[in-house]
Amino acid sequence: MSTAPDSRLSPEKPLPESLLLGLDIGGTKSLAALAAAESPLAPLVVARAGSANVQNVSRGTARTALAEIADRLSAESPGWREAVAAVAVGSGGVDTEKDARALSALVAEATGLDESLIGVVHDTRLILAAGGHDTGVGVILGTGSVAWGRNEEGETERSGGWGYLLGDEGSAYWFGREAVRAALGADELDEEDPIVPLMLESTGVTEPQELIAAFYQDPSRTRWAQCARIVFTAREQGSERAAAILEAAVELVAESVTSVGDRLQLEGPIVFGGGLVQNQPLYAERLRERISVEGFTPIQVLDDEPVIGALRLAAKRLGERAAEG
Repeated sequence: MSTAPDSRLSPEKPLPESLLLGLDIGGTKSLAALAAAESPLAPLVVARAGSANVQNVSRGTARTALAEIADRLSAESPGWREAVAAVAVGSGGVDTEKDARALSALVAEATGLDESLIGVVHDTRLILAAGGHDTGVGVILGTGSVAWGRNEEGETERSGGWGYLLGDEGSAYWFGREAVRAALGADELDEEDPIVPLMLESTGVTEPQELIAAFYQDPSRTRWAQCARIVFTAREQGSERAAAILEAAVELVAESVTSVGDRLQLEGPIVFGGGLVQNQPLYAERLRERISVEGFTPIQVLDDEPVIGALRLAAKRLGERAAEG
């Protein structure tokens, strides 16, 4: 994350009296950050582990990842649990109050925190909050994809977020799957497209047709999401098929943003986050160009990790509790 921890907590640097904990649970990793309540945007300690998203992994695996995060926080800042005053958790798959309650209970169980301190939201809310906004449209383009918006009246809408089997258009997994299809299509037509040798090298197979078995034997999100970068490399090398994949993704994401914006009567801001869009400048540039045509402004791509949004929400949660007395 570009907002690096300011320091390591240590016996020489005692814990602040009041801490915030932000937790971003993604499709391939989970990231936590501790910050002093008076400085929510300056993480003191960060900790990473594997995905704790119960849509993607078993409950046991999710619990293990969350427990690893708690252990790593303890190694850097013993006694952090007693100082935590508010927790905000963002995760995909939080579509109902039941989902939120289940994840809140799991986080409390795995970390040893009081469940009453924990607030759980869909991870798209972290994107908007990380951009410094309470209203607008937040878009995740990482392993998966989804758009979520909120207007001044507090109304919310979303588009997508159905998971990799039903959707996730424009996500890293979607790009990886489309790269497989492009390589197979080029091979069938005897096209000398750069995407073919790049896919063979990346996946370790020797013939394009072997990609079929490779995909069906292990269609895991993580494996094929890693192939998203190949589309951008192939495009740089003149691949027409890779160029078509990129433009298709841009159109699909633009449709999602427009759908949410129109339903909420919003003109902006639009905030993009997630590993794919943050690490592929060309994707971010094409999205800005396409979505600006629809009249949305401003259009922002996060510099920080979405966990900064979780810290913002934790600070807001703490303030609301204080106001309630």
